[in-house]
Amino acid sequence: MSTLYPGPNHEEFDRDGLPVGKKPPADPVASMQPQYPAQPGAYPPAPYAQAPLPVAPKSKIVAALLFFFLGSFGIGNFYLHQNKTGVIKLVLFIVGFLTSVFIIGLFILGALGIWSFIEMILVLVGAGGYDRDGRGVPLD
Repeated sequence: MSTLYPGPNHEEFDRDGLPVGKKPPADPVASMQPQYPAQPGAYPPAPYAQAPLPVAPKSKIVAALLFFFLGSFGIGNFYLHQNKTGVIKLVLFIVGFLTSVFIIGLFILGALGIWSFIEMILVLVGAGGYDRDGRGVPLD
């Protein structure tokens, strides 16, 4: 008994219906799909590159004053778009204030005051990454 079956155009096929002597297509479903040309997007591409909006630089003096007077609250960090550090300082201030009945809260508040004073000096000198705000814009 033969495993080859004749087709209507005198081609030979095996039991699975695949042509003998030819390799099967890599993806039979993809070979059956009609190929359409690529559709254009909903909006045409911009003919020019759009410039980013200009950002006004932050003042070095205002940042230093905020660190000196309100630095324990993290206000200077929020002004310079250093939000994570500002939130950490604010949470530490609240914890220090609530635990100031105990001695540990006074140490936390003292450490925050020293931290803010050091940040004020860093802003005035422009060292330690305090020469730019959190967006990378240089301080004015």
